[in-house]
Amino acid sequence: MYELHAWVVMPTHVHVIMTPKQPFPEIMRWLKWTTARRCNRLLNRTGAFWQDESFDHWIRTGGELESLIALLKGTQ
Repeated sequence: MYELHAWVVMPTHVHVIMTPKQPFPEIMRWLKWTTARRCNRLLNRTGAFWQDESFDHWIRTGGELESLIALLKGTQ
């Protein structure tokens, strides 16, 4: 569905850098459904886990990609 370049879990949100190989809304729907199901199972709870919205930023250059990956790796 996508090529994963970097990710970091923050206290209230997640940052993910990926190259989509399918329509982005399909990827987000699958990611949110899958992770919500698994997290709820681990936490022994049910119901909503993620908010409906997401903030998308399309990376435009190789330099921007490298810079953002380095930034995320520095936060882990």
